[in-house]
Amino acid sequence: MTRLLTSLCNKLTSTQLCELQPVLKTHTRIQRVFSFGAVRILLAFIFIAPFIAAGNLISIFVLDRFTGNTNLILEAIRAILIVVFVLIAYCYYCRKIEHREAKEISLKYSLQEWGWGFILSLVMLSVIVGILYAGGMYHIKEISVIRVLYRACYVFIAGAFLQEMIFRVILFNIIEDFIGSWKAIIAIAIIFAMVHLGNANSNYISAISQFLSDFLLSAVFILTRRIWMVWGVHAGWNFIQDGILGMPNSGIDSFPSLIKPIVTGPGWLTGGKFGIESSLSSVILNVAFAILILNVAYNYKRIVLPKWIKGREI
Repeated sequence: MTRLLTSLCNKLTSTQLCELQPVLKTHTRIQRVFSFGAVRILLAFIFIAPFIAAGNLISIFVLDRFTGNTNLILEAIRAILIVVFVLIAYCYYCRKIEHREAKEISLKYSLQEWGWGFILSLVMLSVIVGILYAGGMYHIKEISVIRVLYRACYVFIAGAFLQEMIFRVILFNIIEDFIGSWKAIIAIAIIFAMVHLGNANSNYISAISQFLSDFLLSAVFILTRRIWMVWGVHAGWNFIQDGILGMPNSGIDSFPSLIKPIVTGPGWLTGGKFGIESSLSSVILNVAFAILILNVAYNYKRIVLPKWIKGREI
């Protein structure tokens, strides 16, 4: 078991911190402007935003005209193309602006890392819903056909990808480079919680739960320094929670699910209308796994200190 865990950690930490550091040229005035973190964030968004916008416009003005299986197939193709073109655009940004390879989206171990992330979410949700089921708060009313999962599958997988590209690969990477890992975890968690305040059924309790739960996503990214595992965690959580278990995803319950449940009990245990991620058991598990993963990351020297501290880990 020890050898297995060591081998897994060695693979998860194969991307070195120094490979992610931008090589910023400051010979000219425009180069000095491009070296600022806020400008780099803006430029990264400029590179990827057209493809996200184009995908949404195609869905609204073209694909919505189709129905049934044709619509499902075309929407799935659209989601795949958005992922592919956003990855290509980010690679181009890294080469032109940061003058480095985009190691955080390299394909080495990508499927393995994505799978481990999905399994982590599966384990956590199994524990949380298992507690509700044992306590008589989660009842299975009906089980639908597998076909209902198709739309939820590509929507949640593509949605989680875009969120992690924005929150972890772009924002976290650049913010961490200046203020260090620990402060960046807090900063990104605040942004993540504030963004989700606009969702239906959100309140201050859901905001706090989102803030604390985001620690796990940043912890996974710090450990691997790549998008794949954190994408798997995020996509797995959303897909299993809503698509399979039939519980709201961050306050939104707009997809048919495999299981149609009846959920009863206090909101602090079930998460209420916002979803199970707002429950106490979910927050505890997310924070516990975040602490565990951050401890491994610290031991493997994956933590970045603030830019103004000499001798920081890079």
